[in-house]
Amino acid sequence: MAAVLTAVLGIGLGGCQLTSPMTTDMSYDPADGVSAAVGSVTVSNLLVVAESEGGPGRVSGLASNAGAEPVTVTIALEDRTEVATIELAPSQTVRLDGEPLPLLSAEGTEPVSIEEVSVPPGAFLTLRVGVEGGDTVSAAAPVLPPDAPYTGLAPEQSQRTAGQDG
Repeated sequence: MAAVLTAVLGIGLGGCQLTSPMTTDMSYDPADGVSAAVGSVTVSNLLVVAESEGGPGRVSGLASNAGAEPVTVTIALEDRTEVATIELAPSQTVRLDGEPLPLLSAEGTEPVSIEEVSVPPGAFLTLRVGVEGGDTVSAAAPVLPPDAPYTGLAPEQSQRTAGQDG
């Protein structure tokens, strides 16, 4: 009797897999941020850390050039206000928050900041990622408060910011 019950349960429970898609075959962002791809450049885990609407924000994520040629990447706000221009060598990856990449580089880059974030934490801010001489794509980057694990990314007024006069 136990063998019959085991066989019936095995067939019944195994049948659930037939109607469910394989999640490992789905493309998704396994982090808090979003991804954007333009040509040979991929920006992954793109997000903005800000304490409040109208205050400064720091952009976080990774920009990678999978191509054989150097590229110039621009990150801009939805209104096309440029936030940063990043030079990427072939096969180079940089962190947008300015921190070095463990095991890959001893030095970080200049952090990418936004002077005035137009939405509150919990909302999405449209950022435009483009490659010089190529396309531009828009990405709805989440705006997160500087709470764990982003406490170290709290924006500072002294960093390079977009939208400054002069």
